[in-house]
Amino acid sequence: MTTIYLSSTFEDLKEQRSAVFEALRKSGYQVIAMEDYVARDDRPLKACLDDVGRADIYVGMFAFRYGYIPPEEHGNPCGRSITELETLALSDRWAPAVELTLRPLRQAVRMGA
Repeated sequence: MTTIYLSSTFEDLKEQRSAVFEALRKSGYQVIAMEDYVARDDRPLKACLDDVGRADIYVGMFAFRYGYIPPEEHGNPCGRSITELETLALSDRWAPAVELTLRPLRQAVRMGA
């Protein structure tokens, strides 16, 4: 079974993320996402990066927020968000990726998109 890692910030994309998550699961994919991290012994950053490394496909959703920034003592000396670190981890290996970038409708109209 194909494994997809679903990455996004959470607060600004709750509805969109839920829709993509459910559509992927209903399509028969195994989806790894933050919703799976409820009760784990390891730190979220390590879990996320490990999961990106084992996924067959990466789906990233980006919009209005930068995301959670783990502290340096949790293995984040550069002060980057988990979402950015997931994207950087993906660039360390070859894997198909789909990136969905959302923007406000007003901005899209103004830009002619």
